[in-house]
Amino acid sequence: KTPKTIIERIKQELFSLEFLKKFRLYDMLNHYMIDCKLTPLSDGEMSDLTHLEHSKPNDLILYNRGYPSFRLIFEYFSRSIDFVIRAKKGF
Repeated sequence: KTPKTIIERIKQELFSLEFLKKFRLYDMLNHYMIDCKLTPLSDGEMSDLTHLEHSKPNDLILYNRGYPSFRLIFEYFSRSIDFVIRAKKGF
């Protein structure tokens, strides 16, 4: 199959790339991907916590918008992992 056909099939099976959350855990010092995940937007941010098994104290995890949750914050504090989450004012 051509790459275009494969991409169209992936879009059909996963609804559409527009409706997916993309998560990447990337080691910026060593320049490699640690974890990567695509999930439907309907899944909550807690479904993305599989990367916690790869995180450890003294790591710094950076999030763009769309991730703030008290449960996520609790998980990071309880594991002594530093994080920054971009959130709307008043979260």
